[in-house]
Amino acid sequence: MSQITVNGSRLLDRKSKSDNLATDAVQSQYTSDNHNYRKQYELAIKLYLNRNFDKAWLLIAPIVDSLPETNNGRTGIEKPLLVKIYKLYLSLIDLKLKREIGNSQDPLNSKYSKRLQRGELFIQIRNIYHDEYDCIDPDLLLLCFIVELSNGFPLIELRAQLEMYLNFNGVFSHEMKQTVRSPGMTRIAEFYLLHILPKFNDFRKSEKLIRRIFAEDDYRKDHCLSILNEVVFTNKAGIKKVASSTEFDEERPKARKKRRGKRIEQPLDDESHMTANERNVIYRFLKSALSMHGHGLRNFKRVFIRGTFLTFILGVIILSSQKYSQIRGRLLWLFIKVKQTLGMALKITYL
Repeated sequence: MSQITVNGSRLLDRKSKSDNLATDAVQSQYTSDNHNYRKQYELAIKLYLNRNFDKAWLLIAPIVDSLPETNNGRTGIEKPLLVKIYKLYLSLIDLKLKREIGNSQDPLNSKYSKRLQRGELFIQIRNIYHDEYDCIDPDLLLLCFIVELSNGFPLIELRAQLEMYLNFNGVFSHEMKQTVRSPGMTRIAEFYLLHILPKFNDFRKSEKLIRRIFAEDDYRKDHCLSILNEVVFTNKAGIKKVASSTEFDEERPKARKKRRGKRIEQPLDDESHMTANERNVIYRFLKSALSMHGHGLRNFKRVFIRGTFLTFILGVIILSSQKYSQIRGRLLWLFIKVKQTLGMALKITYL
């Protein structure tokens, strides 16, 4: 009996030792893997800072692609290191997406755009934290939202992601959790209030939430309300600008018609002025003088008397200057012009 007990204890000791060896081996492998991942991350960061983005991507992308596709999977990477790796991954995939959009004729069907449209960036973060929203690094999540917003991720789905996260952390409730007070959570709330809701024209909702969420922080509240007012002003200015440009487009045909009418009328006026100049300068003077209703007849009498006297003098000169035929011809021409002018003045007076 004692022999059996001794043998049994030996078996238990051997099993315990083997378990310890296995645990040590796993721990050693875990430590070794984390060391390798850290080395890869540090090298990728150096490449990224030196703007060697393609090589940095070759180091980081395989690590992220090897992450579990469900939240039940476990990774062999320490959580703080994994967060750093994924932040770098988001920065690199943002560059990839912008490059695809710039070079591809159909950017929505490109490789990384499809992954973005399926919401894989947000899903991977949820899997890393096993859907424990209150444990997710706020800066990591904010970077994810910014990448989605700047690369054409559907706004309605982005809003749903934000509202699910903020609602879980009690941002929309009257009794907010302590995590809402953290700087990272505050930045996510501001992103939602100032960049997402205004895109849906939910300015009233944004203002209401700002006053409630930051009720105990007057500086933050005033700062957010000031930014919101600028957004509202810009939005209204854009609407007015569109409206004014539309009205301008409607007025342009009318302006063209008016200008055409003026161009048609202008030559007639110019021609009448030229005709008057050709006839005589005296005619224009008499027309302006005799067209006054109050003094027309009085002016006409004065001009008529002076004209008659001038005609008489000219007649005497013509008769006494028979020897000078050239002078006589010019005086005769002047006499005829004066006579025509007086006749026109008489007609204008009684119009």
